[in-house]
This record gives sequence, structure tokens and C-alpha cells, in this order.
Amino acid sequence: MERQLSFSCMGQGQAARPLEKWMEEDRKKRRESFRKSAIPIVRDRLLKKFSPGEIMPGRNREGKWVRTFLLDSLKINARDPVDVRILFNRERKDFEEGEKVPRKQQASSYDIFGAVRVFSTHIPASYAQEIGKIDRNLQILEQINARLVQLVKSEIDPKALREMRDELEWMAYTMSASASAYRDLATRQLIGANMLLEKAEEGGPARARRISNACAKLTAVRNRESWRDRQRERTLAYEYFRECSIRIRRDRHVQKALANAADQLTGPEAEEKARKMLGRHDLGKRLIVLKEIVDVEADWRKFARDSISDAAKSCDEGGKAFLRRAYKAAGKANKKYFLSQLRVKIRSISVNNPGIIADELEESRESYLAPCIDAIRDGFVSLDSGEHDEAANHFRRASVLLH
Repeated sequence: MERQLSFSCMGQGQAARPLEKWMEEDRKKRRESFRKSAIPIVRDRLLKKFSPGEIMPGRNREGKWVRTFLLDSLKINARDPVDVRILFNRERKDFEEGEKVPRKQQASSYDIFGAVRVFSTHIPASYAQEIGKIDRNLQILEQINARLVQLVKSEIDPKALREMRDELEWMAYTMSASASAYRDLATRQLIGANMLLEKAEEGGPARARRISNACAKLTAVRNRESWRDRQRERTLAYEYFRECSIRIRRDRHVQKALANAADQLTGPEAEEKARKMLGRHDLGKRLIVLKEIVDVEADWRKFARDSISDAAKSCDEGGKAFLRRAYKAAGKANKKYFLSQLRVKIRSISVNNPGIIADELEESRESYLAPCIDAIRDGFVSLDSGEHDEAANHFRRASVLLH
């Protein structure tokens, strides 16, 4: 366990501002230390846990090869690119300090492109947002702690103490919504500090001791937030290895899908296959827009039926059959069920259609994919112009660029 920080209120001769500045600098140094050590620590743990046969080459966001681990070992089932199942650990709060943090596993489903983005974009963004909230809270906490240091030896200011208690009460409320067990521990300490300050408002000979004890609890809050910092960085490191593993799986799938598209465009039924490819691309784009608007539209049923009727005019028989079912569902189903059906259909189109694959790759914002995306775009221009052989050559070139 990391050495506990210690800055008791009693005996501090520092002014509030220098103490506050020291606490902020100390917090930043510890966080930077956690960040630098996270990947080596997690890598060593995984190497000890897994056998040599579970080690595989992966790909990072810059397209460089890195050593990572098999998807099954990292609790990811990506056999079906339409339905990638990822297990995440969710912490439970019903435990006492000193006990091992209880966790339960929760499965989430994505298509192969969404699975990469959840690691490369969504999780880092979520943690960055959390860090912002933590820093705002700790900045206030450090200000309060520094001010309390001065209160121990001075006359009590009931108004100032009341303002500090209000700040701590609000902070405890916002922190209690966190899914982190360590932040739950910090919240408990925060509530305890507030109770001591409430008693200190009464004055009496125990006033200084109660304020000092409240300072100790605020120190404990910072320590537990520090534990959360360390935990978060190591979680991000673990997700980094999962990201590198699922990214190479995505790239291999894209290679296969593009090669298949190229073969279809050079076969005996090239013209029919090309029409189907263009039709599925158009249907997929329409469904994506439909899903986004239905998700926020109040009168979603009317909008869905109108959009489906319009889309059906240019669909092949397979697309029309789905749209007929969707039209009926829009009148009967609730929004959540209707959106889930749209999501399934969109995934089945997106993972294999070259045009939507290019959109998905572009959304990932990974620079090494740019040449591949450009080649797919060139292929679709040729496909739209009826130049099937040239489109096939562009798709093959895009596939080779991902090797």
C-alpha cells in the first residue's frame, strides 16, 4: 500500500496558500508517477498470468506493432464481428475499508469497429472527465484544509466554518455517484469530517481537537483519491493491451471484407453484386441517420415510418423485407426495442460494406489508416461509375495497405 500522506492541522506554521500549493504539487507528482509505472506493472502481471501461447502481436493507435495477448485471455469474444462481447469489471460498494474490493463482471456488446472505439476513445474520455471532477474537488478540499489549519489557533468564524461545511456536503453528494469503490471510501471520510466540523461549531474546549481530527479525515480523502489515481492508471494500462488486441482483429476483418468485395466485383455476377453493394451502402447510411434521429425525436413513430417508406423505394428485396418488419415494429414496439433492432441491422451492414467500413475507420481517427481509407473511397467512386474492375483493384490495394 502506498505510504500515507500526512499533514496534520496541529503544529503547522505554514500560511494557507503555501500549504495549498504544496498539496497540489504533491498530487500532480504522484499522479505522474502512477502514469509512468502503470504499463510496465500491468504488462509484468499479465506475462506472469498468461502462458507464452497467449502472447500475440497487436497494433497501437499509431499502427505500430506491440506485444499483447489473445482476446479470449483478455475477456473479449470477437469471433463474430457483428457481436463482439467484452467483459468489464464493475465495482460494488457494499464492503468495509481494508477488505478486498468486490467486483462483478458485466458483458457489453459492440460491432468490431465500436469495440475498438470503446477502448481508444470512450474509456479514456470517461477517465479524463473523472480526473477533471476529482481535480476540482481536491482543489476545493485543499483550500479548505489549508484554511482549517489557520482556524485551529484562531477565534472561530461560524460563517466561514458553515461555508466550508456546505462545500464538503456538496462534494460528498457529487462523489457518492461514482462507481469507484475507492471514491466511495473517500466519500465516507468526507462525511466524517463534516460531522466533526458540525460539532466544532458548538465551540468549547474540544473545538481545536475536532477541527484537527477533521483535517486528518480530509487527508484520508486525498489518500483514497490517490489510490483511485493509481487504480485508474493501471486500469487504463490493461485496457491499452485489450485495445491493441482488438485493433489487429478489426484490421484483419477489414482486410478480409475488402478482399471479398474485390472478388465479388470480378466474378460472373459482378454487376448484380455491385448493385447490391451500393444498395446496402445506401440502406446502411439511411438507417444510421434514422437511428440517430429516432433516439431524440419525440414523435419518433411517425418519423420512423416516413423514413422507412422513403428508404424502401430504392432497396433490394432483402432490404425491403427488413424495412417492412421495421415499419410494423415502429407502430407496436417501444423506442428502446425499435432502436435495438435498428442497431442489429446497421451492424450487419456496416461490418462488411466497403463504403461504411471507410466511414467507421475514419471515425476512429487513427492516422495510419488514412491511405487505406483513401483507397476505399477511390474504389467506391469507381463502383458508382460502373467501373467494377477498377473498384476491385482499389479495394485490393486498400486491403494490402493494412498488412
